[in-house]
Amino acid sequence: MVQPNDEIIIMSYVQLDESELNEWKAEILFFNEKNEIINNCKKK
Repeated sequence: MVQPNDEIIIMSYVQLDESELNEWKAEILFFNEKNEIINNCKKK
C-alpha cells in the first residue's frame, strides 16, 4: 500500500479510432513534493 511521502506512478490508457490518432498526444506530468506541476511533456 502507498504510505505518506511515497512516490507513485499513475497511468491512464485511451482507446482511439484510427481517425483520432493524428490529433491525440500523450501527456506526462511531473509533480514536486507539494503536488504542484513542475514539468508538462506532450508526446506524439
